[in-house]
Amino acid sequence: MHDEIWEAFRNPWILVTFAGLLSFCATGSAQVTEAVQVEFKAYRLQQVEVLGTFVGSKTSRISFEGVTLDGNFLRRCIVADWSELVGRDLNTVLGSSAGALLVVVPSDFSNLTAEKLKSFSTLEQYFLNARTELGVYVTPRNENTDRLLEEAASKSATTQSSVTATLISPSTLLSTVGSPSANPLTYQPNNVVARLLSGDRTAPTIAFVAHYDTHSAFPGLGTGTDSNGSGVVALLELLAILKKFYDRTSTRPKYNVAFIWTAAGKSNFQGARQAAESFLSKDAESKLELAICLEGLGGKGPLVMHVAKNPTEGSASERFLKKLGAIEDVKVVSKKINMNQPLSWEHEKFNIKRLASATISRFSGPDVPVRRSLVDSHLDREQLSGAILALTEATLAYLLQIEAPTDIPSHVRAEYKMISKDEVSRERLDFFIEKLAHTQRSVADEVKTKEIAGAIASIAGGYAKVSQQAVVLSESSVWGGIQDTIVAERIRPAAFELFILAGVFTYLAMFSQVTNHILPFMEGAVKKLK
Repeated sequence: MHDEIWEAFRNPWILVTFAGLLSFCATGSAQVTEAVQVEFKAYRLQQVEVLGTFVGSKTSRISFEGVTLDGNFLRRCIVADWSELVGRDLNTVLGSSAGALLVVVPSDFSNLTAEKLKSFSTLEQYFLNARTELGVYVTPRNENTDRLLEEAASKSATTQSSVTATLISPSTLLSTVGSPSANPLTYQPNNVVARLLSGDRTAPTIAFVAHYDTHSAFPGLGTGTDSNGSGVVALLELLAILKKFYDRTSTRPKYNVAFIWTAAGKSNFQGARQAAESFLSKDAESKLELAICLEGLGGKGPLVMHVAKNPTEGSASERFLKKLGAIEDVKVVSKKINMNQPLSWEHEKFNIKRLASATISRFSGPDVPVRRSLVDSHLDREQLSGAILALTEATLAYLLQIEAPTDIPSHVRAEYKMISKDEVSRERLDFFIEKLAHTQRSVADEVKTKEIAGAIASIAGGYAKVSQQAVVLSESSVWGGIQDTIVAERIRPAAFELFILAGVFTYLAMFSQVTNHILPFMEGAVKKLK
């Protein structure tokens, strides 16, 4: 019997048939893979270490089949809409045997209800503090992601139905194309400094400070439009307005004014540390009298002055507060500095160096979620314009040492303004916002950080002399690879090829057996006919 089967396999027609079937299987499988392939941008979970504490994901490269939360996600990539994660035990998900997690988030957060925004904020806060070995990505919703969610659900349902269906049904392979370095970034971002000089370099200096970087759990996607795009824009507009007073000797104040756009603000305000140290260096010609840090001026609510302790009578902070309070109602909130934790506000870096400083914001406190959120993508131009106007008025009153009564009713305060509302240019604001506040500015993106610093320096250079100062990131380690392209391609499982191969061998064996039985029968029939 074995000799007969072996002779059958040696038949050239059998070999031709066998080769043709294998070629058809291989070609068909390749066509399935190439037929459905899409690419989309995805944004990785942060990977940072601040003051010795690591948060985020340690994995950037993924190549796994996509399944839903309800499927078998052993060494697979969980694909889920963000709403499916609400109420889940995410510690279990991130600590599971899954290979990766891809979350589909809204493309426009303005369409979410207040309840959904609250749920998303809760989810985002979890990811801000999460630590995991999994590669975790988010991607904005579009047609491709909708199809991906449907295919993942279909695969999960098929897996649960039968073993045979699992062997022959196609699946979606999700793979990143980038290969970022496993080492933290080593570049030094720049502070951008513009100065308006009184003519006396030794005259006291008032500094306006705003960090220009952004951060969120997924730093490649967040734009930080209010925190701190509004601060960046406010400094530029203040510079443009105050320059007019410094152009003429008759109106030039006796103070020097510095405008400092600091780097790495979201990484424990390291740019502010560098700025504070520069005022204390031996080469510093001017003494810093007061640093006013700006953040979150384009949201709702009144202006708030955040300080480490309540200003004492006659101090620089108290005098500026009086000037600002004469223009607009200002609330004072004090918070002690905790040296064992990442700092809450930028002014704390100056206070640590025993320099007078405060933060002006519309945020009621440091723990407002929008400060590190993907949701921070819009600002109120009226609120921002009003804050800039009030700050300009207060600054001029401070610089020119104009005493304004503090008991003026709010409805007649406009009579005491030194500049008109039109001094805050809508055209300039729109340009600054579009250019600088509607784009991600994460310190984890070296190219974008340098681009933004260059853009700020270029704009500010039209109003004053500008310099850039490198910032050493000594308090944190930041990894790149915050954005990648994921390729989704439909493939047959590896077992599918074995399944087809087994079928071919079965067919050939049956063909050989049938041939061996039919040939003797036909030979006997022919002999009888003869």
